[in-house]
Amino acid sequence: MSCAACHGPNAEGIRDIPRLGGLSYYYVKRRLKQWGEGYHAAAAWPMPRIASTLPPNVIDAIASYLSFVK
Repeated sequence: MSCAACHGPNAEGIRDIPRLGGLSYYYVKRRLKQWGEGYHAAAAWPMPRIASTLPPNVIDAIASYLSFVK
């Protein structure tokens, strides 16, 4: 999985794909966890499928990293 493929090399977002860089650690962590559990069914594909495969420690790492990207 590569977030950069859709969200850009610096998590800046591309066209309709949202920016991830600089978002709150807690927001990213909560969203990934909710998508992985099947909440927010309206979330754009492939995010629910990707999130459902992420273990908690990877979700923490992604959320931490993205919160520092500017």
